[in-house]
Formats: sequence, structure tokens, C-alpha cells
Amino acid sequence: MARRHARVGYGLPTLLAVGLHLLVLLISVISLPASDREPQPSSIVQATLVSTETVTDQAQRAEQARQRALARQAEEQREAEEQARQAAEEAAAREAQRESQQQAEEQAREEARQAAEAEGCQA
Repeated sequence: MARRHARVGYGLPTLLAVGLHLLVLLISVISLPASDREPQPSSIVQATLVSTETVTDQAQRAEQARQRALARQAEEQREAEEQARQAAEEAAAREAQRESQQQAEEQAREEARQAAEAEGCQA
């Protein structure tokens, strides 16, 4: 039995492999249209936002309003105290001015009396 040397050729399998790879590459580059397209929405919804306020938001707003009212009340009280202090200072200043005027008048009378006594003694 003589072995027959058969020439093993790799030409045809190589050519088929390269062709198959080229075919896969072309298919991946060229995208085929999808058979099941997404359906277009046929209805349009119009909605109106009524409120995004929650109970927590309402509680926070109420607390903030209360704090603002307390701050406003404290500010008004400070202003009233300041006005009262200024009025007291002005009254004290007027009283001091009146006393100094009285002292000046009394001193002028005393000087006039002393001058009159001095003239009376010389005469």
C-alpha cells in the first residue's frame, strides 16, 4: 500500500474564511432596517400642575411666618424702647436746661440784690 501523497491545499478554506469575514463586516457596517419599529404615540396628554406643595411645605411656611412675626414684633419692641429712651433723654435735657436757667436767673437776682445793697450802704 503505497501512500499517495495528496497535496493538502489551504487556498480554498482561506478564501472562504476571508469572504465570510468580509460578509460579516459589511453586515455590521450596513445596518439593516429594523423590522419592528417603535409605534408612534397616537395620544398627546395635556396636564396642568395644580400644586407641588406638601403638608411638610405648609408646616415649614407656617413656622417661617411665625418666626418672621416674632422677629418683627421684637424689632418693633426694640424701636419702641429706643424711642422711649430718646424721649427720656430729651426730657432730662430740657429739665437740666430749665434748672440751669433758673439758677442763672436766681444768680442774676442775687447779684442785683447785692448791687442794690452795695448802693444802699454807700448812700
